[in-house]
Amino acid sequence: MVALSEWQEKVRPCFRKIWSELSALDPTSEMPYLYHYTTGENFVKIIESGELWATQISCLNDAQECQSYCRLIREETDKRRSADNGGVLPKTIFESLSGISEGVIAEKLPMLPLFVACFSTESDDLSQWRAYSQGREGYAIGIEAGENMPVGCRLVRVQYEPEEQRRLVKGILDVVEKFVGDQDIFQDLERLHPRIRQTCNRDEQ
Repeated sequence: MVALSEWQEKVRPCFRKIWSELSALDPTSEMPYLYHYTTGENFVKIIESGELWATQISCLNDAQECQSYCRLIREETDKRRSADNGGVLPKTIFESLSGISEGVIAEKLPMLPLFVACFSTESDDLSQWRAYSQGREGYAIGIEAGENMPVGCRLVRVQYEPEEQRRLVKGILDVVEKFVGDQDIFQDLERLHPRIRQTCNRDEQ
């Protein structure tokens, strides 16, 4: 059995290449500043600690949106394997991704080391004040996008429009197909379930 550390060292370069490809699909360079809306109480805690905590994805109010992502992945894999489209999707990828179900997602989410912090590109947004100030004093903490990002963190733009979501899913599968032939590690594609994009609020984009 391959040790976890050995597998991580083997797969890490592959994910670097994949993230590089995915970054081109979802550029964030046009977002110079981002704003984190919060209550006065939490604002004080953030300033005192110098830390901004992220939330484990299964604990978010809208974690069910992962189910929608799962559905989009299945739709795209089915489309690529259909005879009308020439069955272009490799069988190993299809079998791995088509096996993802809502039940599997719900079961696995609490165990994923996937944490989310939400930001907005708007510095003074009424809906954000309403959502995060809890009817009392609220604050919008501005940060420079991409500056001093902790290791392992990725800044991604949330997509709300159905066409943009489908474009993103298509791009993810394009990238997976591109690299699946480059590395033997991808023969076990159950380890390569695409990253889940989590939304918090339509105004946080």
